Amino acid sequence: MPDATLTDYALEKAHWTDADFEQMGWHDSHIHAIAFRPDSFQLLFDIDYIFRWVDPAPKETYYKFWLSPCTLMFKNVYQLKLCLEPLEDISVQDITRSAPEQIKELGIAYRYTVECNEGEITFRATGYEQFIRRAPTLVSSQRFTEEERGGFSFACIMPDIIKRI
Repeated sequence: MPDATLTDYALEKAHWTDADFEQMGWHDSHIHAIAFRPDSFQLLFDIDYIFRWVDPAPKETYYKFWLSPCTLMFKNVYQLKLCLEPLEDISVQDITRSAPEQIKELGIAYRYTVECNEGEITFRATGYEQFIRRAPTLVSSQRFTEEERGGFSFACIMPDIIKRI
């Protein structure tokens, strides 16, 4: 269950894109589900994105996290390769991308590598969008339970309350 908080986390924005790549970091983000939409060439991740790590308070041992369920959607995906060990969890260590490449049919594309504790996912894509589906909550864990997050979702829309940020 989410912890009670005295202050709210102020989201900078609720919709992020590949233009924000240098500002973003997915370390320890938990992947709940992965989908590929072959009709639109989209690769989608249902993740718990960590916006901020909070240092332990005096006499506390563990960090807390400003966490939100998000959809990370990559566009025009090709050369997809998943190499993951079958484990209960998938946690991201890092997402890296190559220098931009000019592709005749697509324009600019990148080679993305999603490095996980359980292996890696590589692909080429023209970019991504990340949709914040709920305002961040301060919690003691780096992931929500399925119940806390309201199940799995690949929704690429933001609730009205988030859109106003």
